Amino acid sequence: MAVKGKGMPQGQAGASALGMIPPQVYLYVIGIPVLVGVAYFGIVRPILKETGLIKTPESKEMDKVNDTLWGGKYWSPTWYKTNGGVSLSPQQAKEYAEEIGDGVNYFWGTDEEKIYGVFERLGSKGNISKVAESYNTIYGESLSERLKSELNDEEQLVIAEKITRF
Repeated sequence: MAVKGKGMPQGQAGASALGMIPPQVYLYVIGIPVLVGVAYFGIVRPILKETGLIKTPESKEMDKVNDTLWGGKYWSPTWYKTNGGVSLSPQQAKEYAEEIGDGVNYFWGTDEEKIYGVFERLGSKGNISKVAESYNTIYGESLSERLKSELNDEEQLVIAEKITRF
């Protein structure tokens, strides 16, 4: 039985067609997409994630934390004056500000536990504002900016969790 004048039996038509494809074609059809995939997922994508050009689920979560934590107006040294929520005396606010200052100026690095302890005891956003005012008076810099520069993402998350309880 020949197939339309080619002189081949019907069952062998497909096999001989595959046999006519040069082996280099398989290399191009399979090898190039695999190579491109490895290059993208192994090299390009990690670089894009690291530079922030691609948002990972973790970086999206940190963006939310940053918006919640650092976007709050209560970091302003004067917020408590119009919004209340203050239960600290000026002396207590000064002591907490100094404790945070000791934590960020710790000789061997940042003492995160000391900083966490202060935020555990503050109890309100008004108190954060009052401590921010004392910190600014004592050290001449913004408390929130200093904490951002000293704490990594996971440590900032701990502070955010403590603040959301208020």
